[in-house]
Amino acid sequence: MDFVNHPFFGLCASLLAALLLTLAAIWRVLRAAAAVPSASRQGRTARRLAWLYAAGALVWLGYAGYAGYGRFLSTPALAQFVLPDTLISMALFIAAIAWAAAFMVQLVLRLLKTEQQRQG
Repeated sequence: MDFVNHPFFGLCASLLAALLLTLAAIWRVLRAAAAVPSASRQGRTARRLAWLYAAGALVWLGYAGYAGYGRFLSTPALAQFVLPDTLISMALFIAAIAWAAAFMVQLVLRLLKTEQQRQG
């Protein structure tokens, strides 16, 4: 069976791309939080902030996946007529929001790290 011609192949590939890009953003934030020494008050704050970001990014992925892809999953006839450009832009939009938030959280984590280094 040729999976590329399956009506839901493009939807699944697009959703998988959004999932992998969002998980990469979560991994990057968790790695940045691990760089802050955990014994300090800033370290605990950094870990808590990173896990809150991870939860928020997964909620965003779920909401955007449901709102964006849900209408195409209702009937296979609609899935066949979805343009590949639409699927690519949907995955990139979902990932772009997650990465933008990741960069902002990483900035805060970097500030926490410098504050902890300054205190000694």
